[in-house]
Amino acid sequence: MKRDILTKILNKLPESLSGKLARSYVKTSIKKYANMKVEGYEKIKGIKGPIIFICNHLSNADGLILNELLKDFDPTFIAGVKLSNNDFTKNG
Repeated sequence: MKRDILTKILNKLPESLSGKLARSYVKTSIKKYANMKVEGYEKIKGIKGPIIFICNHLSNADGLILNELLKDFDPTFIAGVKLSNNDFTKNG
């Protein structure tokens, strides 16, 4: 329910502001609800050039979590067309 209200608000705001608010919401939610343990991060730090990560299951959270974990690498994502029909995920 909170997400639906936030999504409606974000869709009415300018993209520059909605992006900042969405990132803040996602970051807060990840810290609050996701208990993540990252292993092997040091293995990718020295890699020069592109790295491809493939998620092994369908979840709207995959890209959000990977974006936070890999922010030092300036990641780019692709997603299936059905995610663009969802008001929440199309904001990503």
